[in-house]
This record gives sequence, C-alpha cells and structure tokens, in this order.
Amino acid sequence: MKEKHLPGWTWVVPFFILFAGTLLSLSFKSTQGVYWIYFPINLGVVMALWWGPRVLAAAFVNALIAITLFDLPN
Repeated sequence: MKEKHLPGWTWVVPFFILFAGTLLSLSFKSTQGVYWIYFPINLGVVMALWWGPRVLAAAFVNALIAITLFDLPN
C-alpha cells in the first residue's frame, strides 16, 4: 500500500491562517486587554486534527507575534 504524503504548502499556510485569525481577534477587545474570542485557538485545533502536528510550529510562531500585537503588559 502506497503511503500518501501531505503537500509542502501545509507547513506554511497554517501560519497565515492563524495570523489572519489573530488580526481578526484584535477587533473583539472589550476592556483592559480582555478579548471576547481568540480565533487562532479554534482554527489551530481544527487544522491540527486535519494536518497533524505540523500546525503546532505555526501556532507557536503566531503566539510570539501576537504578544507584540496585543499590547500585553511587561
């Protein structure tokens, strides 16, 4: 039986999807840095179930970038 491999773009696309979710989440800020929903969690779980653990690297890099966007206190 021949084993099927996922295409190479599945390593890169999750980052852009998660980053778009992060930018969309910025519009759901209520007060004092509290956000109603953080879309990358929902999208990351779905993509991890679909494409496997390769999404975790994109989720980590997205979280590092999101820290600077959300103006978290030091």
